[in-house]
Amino acid sequence: ALNTIGIELLGILASLAVFSLIIGLAVQQTLGNIVNSFMLAIDQPFEVGDRIEVDGVMGNVVSVGILSTKIITISEQLVIIPNNRLIDSTITNFARGGGDGVATRVSLRIDVGVDYDENSAHVKQVMSNVASKCEYVLSDPQPMVLLRELGDFAKVYRLYAWIEDYSDEYLARDWLLREVDVRFGIEGISIPYPVSVELSDKMSPFGYDASGKLDNDEAAIGRRSRRKASRQHVATLSMERDEARVKDERESMREDLEYLQAQLAQGDLKRIERETIEADIRNLESLLSQFSD
Repeated sequence: ALNTIGIELLGILASLAVFSLIIGLAVQQTLGNIVNSFMLAIDQPFEVGDRIEVDGVMGNVVSVGILSTKIITISEQLVIIPNNRLIDSTITNFARGGGDGVATRVSLRIDVGVDYDENSAHVKQVMSNVASKCEYVLSDPQPMVLLRELGDFAKVYRLYAWIEDYSDEYLARDWLLREVDVRFGIEGISIPYPVSVELSDKMSPFGYDASGKLDNDEAAIGRRSRRKASRQHVATLSMERDEARVKDERESMREDLEYLQAQLAQGDLKRIERETIEADIRNLESLLSQFSD
């Protein structure tokens, strides 16, 4: 009988141990979420209304609870993220920027490919002019267009612009792309795309008709080409001046940055002076690195 009771007690104790382990793990995860919610409240990496990205999921924060944080994606899907996951993940907050952690501008980058026959200065000037007329784009820092890549079928230019409110990013991108498309059409700048070519033995290889006169369509093309060449020449002169100005500005910023870093290294500054210098250094570093990607 004692053996039987001993076996039953052993089974009960084993069951209780397993049950306690399960309860302990569940409570541990719950308590972990609660503790992490307090850590999020203290650190405040985001607030309700901020647009964040966590593990590839992007959306606006609608609530921060004890166990989880809820965000609404751009496609209006509700995503519930456990606070434990947030603590262990990299969070990108689009509503904040700079060292002060307050809402600031956001960098917008747009790539456009053009035909290899196009003049670089002409392309850069047209894209810069379009950006300068966009109501969403800040004038300071000034928009910049750089040749990004020599692709297999196109030269790829990248437009760098700053948007004052990150929530206007999609509207700004839409406006800029539409206007670039329109201006390229007006300026005769070609965006390459796959085409099929059919050769005909009825056309002269020199573009003249039987009487030796240039076809009217080709004459019109010639006039457009001359106008385009004139615009390209003006654009080249203008962009050379702009590039020289940008080079001088960046050199001046580098000198200012070195001076501020030397001041900061002295170590005998008051707290307010140190914070001001650190903020200026961050701003200069941000401006100097805005075209690095």
